[in-house]
Amino acid sequence: MPAHAGSLWENPLGTDGFEFIEYAAPDPAALGRLFAVAEAYPELQADENFRQLQTELAETENRVAVARQVYNDSVLTYNNAIQTFPGLVLAGPFGFSIREFFEVEDEAQRQVPTVDF
Repeated sequence: MPAHAGSLWENPLGTDGFEFIEYAAPDPAALGRLFAVAEAYPELQADENFRQLQTELAETENRVAVARQVYNDSVLTYNNAIQTFPGLVLAGPFGFSIREFFEVEDEAQRQVPTVDF
């Protein structure tokens, strides 16, 4: 087994898994509220910068959701690998353990930053 392979099995993402999605649980209704503000102010909606901001926010929310899903899929694959044969035979002696899925339980982390116009 190559030297780097051990570190990949111990930490398949190369981080603690939560660094890149630390704030990955925004309130999905926040984007809706932003779009509602835009509808209330037609001159704001007509502004090119605001439309670009709306697009970037939607894209960022999608990227975060994809990153969260990729992480959870990786954890599922890893957990299945160490719980089935032959991984089960190797996991115990080499210290591989079950990883946790990404879930935000703290309500404070779910709060979306306020954007004032």
